[in-house]
Amino acid sequence: MQCKMKMKMALCTNLDAYQSICLFGWWNQPRMVLTWNDVKVNCFTWRQMRALGITADELKEVQPCKTEWIQRGGIQIEDLHDMTTFPVNPITDFGCDLAELWKMKLSHDSMQKMQITYDQLLDQGITPAIMHAFDMQLSHWHELGFTQTHANVMSSDECEQVFGIAQSELICILKSFERPARMTVQCIE
Repeated sequence: MQCKMKMKMALCTNLDAYQSICLFGWWNQPRMVLTWNDVKVNCFTWRQMRALGITADELKEVQPCKTEWIQRGGIQIEDLHDMTTFPVNPITDFGCDLAELWKMKLSHDSMQKMQITYDQLLDQGITPAIMHAFDMQLSHWHELGFTQTHANVMSSDECEQVFGIAQSELICILKSFERPARMTVQCIE
């Protein structure tokens, strides 16, 4: 009978002397690495470790599971900007509502990195007035999942307010986004 053994690899990241002393103090030295157990036992926060120059990727090496980071605590909404290496979705992973998202002042790029979708924003209650306040281009909304189906339920006034164009024109543009690009052939002499 063959024995199956699973080796549990210790996840850690290297520390320099300054980081080690700041985290563990003078008397608990030398500490060359930071482990997940160290983070949990000493209640280190994400922000505290980042302030010492430990990168987000290094912290992901310590604990690659975003759920563990969230459940352990030590993360605040403001830290989510810095956690795109996982990524952490503020809505599905952290339970943020629209007001909290607005307070975060998320850019289109940040929303994409955090895997926020237009349908998630709809579930949170986004309206055309709120969309206008986010001040994003149509292509950005489309990249988050805004489609002609969504545009069909908006009034013409709402389309004008958010995108500055009539509903029929908006739907036409969204259709063109969804068509595959035409390929052109160029002759080389």
